[in-house]
Amino acid sequence: MPLPEASIERLSMALDPVLDLRAAAPLKEVLQQGLGRKIPLMIDAGAVTRISTACVQLLTAFALETQKAGIPLTLKNSSEAVDAAFANLGLAGVLNGIKARELT
Repeated sequence: MPLPEASIERLSMALDPVLDLRAAAPLKEVLQQGLGRKIPLMIDAGAVTRISTACVQLLTAFALETQKAGIPLTLKNSSEAVDAAFANLGLAGVLNGIKARELT
């Protein structure tokens, strides 16, 4: 999951369909690169069919870091697997906060 080239206005990336434990380290690296660009970020999670607790934790930490840094983050096309994983871990509020944010 390489980080795509950013437009001047925002960076968009699509998550892989399987975000298991093996995907956690590469996902973390890509998210950190995105955070380093300091531009609005949009993550497409529509293709995700399986997501591990580790990847949910990474996305949650990433959401908190972007908020702390003042970088707009939004999640679009959240799949049922993503919604269920966040809900099962008691993190539906975090997910809903990301979904609700609008890029400006």
